[in-house]
Formats: sequence, structure tokens, C-alpha cells
Amino acid sequence: MPKNSQQLIASYQDVSDTTLATLSPQSSGIRLRQIPAGTVAAPIGTEVFLPPDDPSDGDTYEVIDADGSCNVTAPILITPPAGTTIANESGSFGLAGANIIARFTYEADETNWIPDLGALSLVEQQAETGGTFGGQVVPETFTPTAAGTALFACEVFPRLAGFYRVSISFQVEPNADDTVSIVLFSGAGPASISGGTAVPASPLPFAYEGPTPLVIAAGPLTVKANQGQAVTSGEVTTISIVAIVQVLVVPATSPDVGLEPAVIVCNIATSTGTTELSALQLNAEISELL
Repeated sequence: MPKNSQQLIASYQDVSDTTLATLSPQSSGIRLRQIPAGTVAAPIGTEVFLPPDDPSDGDTYEVIDADGSCNVTAPILITPPAGTTIANESGSFGLAGANIIARFTYEADETNWIPDLGALSLVEQQAETGGTFGGQVVPETFTPTAAGTALFACEVFPRLAGFYRVSISFQVEPNADDTVSIVLFSGAGPASISGGTAVPASPLPFAYEGPTPLVIAAGPLTVKANQGQAVTSGEVTTISIVAIVQVLVVPATSPDVGLEPAVIVCNIATSTGTTELSALQLNAEISELL
């Protein structure tokens, strides 16, 4: 049973002008004011530690920017207790937008804190990359590896907290029964993207698998979402995935740029690593949540 589920009245910790704060297991959440600000090149912000005691399944805490002082120079970092993750990733979870409200719920079976992005009240807008392409795949047969072959990659330029809605629909025809997976990654940018076939008449660095493998030179990539689907030999199947992806938000070293670019990569894999896929159509849309 959640430790903080028995309270009849919500109890919030109020802190101001501090770089470190720790949530009590009995609190409903924490309200931050006067978050310390640095510069774009050297942000300060407030690091909020989720309760250090062993969390219980269903524990939920809110982190609130109560006065709108959170931004890229004054970010909020939420750090999970040792042995747990946030969104299945180790390390801190960053927020960099005014009046943000984030909710974190503990899932004991996965030792993972689930962030509630709906509480952020973010507005979906087209990504600065330009966002959408569709139907450009020339029928091509290729053999993804079991570890995954890059289907496309896109360099993005975050403007707020680095949240992106990624929607992908990929139509294929396999030459054998198998399970095909679409796996989304994010990583630090800028990225060098080569090989494959660039999207015609587009300034974006989108690319899809062509006669040559697609190569992405970027920092370490982190798995963000994975969608698998069974396919049948000779049958056309559409594999789709819709996910919220958070890219790393890093203040830019140039004074003319707020945040460094990042990269979102889409891999496609088969369970055997030997099944040939005929690519028939690819539609993808990337929108930033502001």
C-alpha cells in the first residue's frame, strides 16, 4: 500500500531559493519557488530527491513549479532513490518549463517511477525540425538484424523540456513468419547521419533504410519505446507506434542557442535477424510538447 495514501488532506512541502530538496515519504508533493537561476551555459536549478526510504507500490508525488521560475537556466531535476529508475532510465529526470506540474508514481514490480506527463499541461506543436514526412519509401527489400537496423533518424532542436510525441506507421511484407519490432532511441546531438536514402525535397535529416545501411554517429543512445508485432510470410502488415520521447536537454555552449540539438532514432528489428522485409510505406510525425 502506498505510504502516502492514508492522508485525508494533501500535504505539500514548500521550499524557496534552494538547490537541493528531499521529499518526505508522507508528503503529497513539493512546491518550488524562486528556483535558483544560472546562465544558459551554466544552469543552477533545484534538484528534488524522491523519498530515500524503500518506496511502496503506488507511491505518488507531485513536483510543482509554484511561481513560474523554472526554465532552462533554472531547471528542476528529479532524482530517484538508489536502486530505482524514472521512466526506466537511471539518473535524474529534467524539467525546464515555467509552471510545470509533474507527477511520479512508483511501480514496485519494475522498481521504476512512472512520470505523468499529462500533469504537465503541455501543448503539442510541430517540432523545429519541420516534423512530418510520409509515403516516401521506394519499395526495397532489406534484412534487419536482431539487434536492430536504423530505419530513420532525425535531429531535433528542443525549446523547452525535450518532450516529443513520435508517431510512426511502417508497412512491410516479410518473406517469413517472424516478430518485427520498432524501437525508438534518443541521444545527444548533433548527429551525423549517412547512408540510406534521404527524404526527397526535404531539408530535414530524415532518412530511411535503402540499398546501404543507415549510419548514425551520435552519443550513447537510450531506448525510449519498443513496439513488437507478429508478421506472416507474404502478408502486408502495418506496424505502428506512438510514444512520448524525452531527449537530453543540455544548455548550448553558444550564447545564440538556448539548448543543444539532440537526435531521435528509429530502429527496426526482427526476432530472428534473418527475415527479409519489403518496405512499402513509411509515415512518421514528430511533434514537440511545449
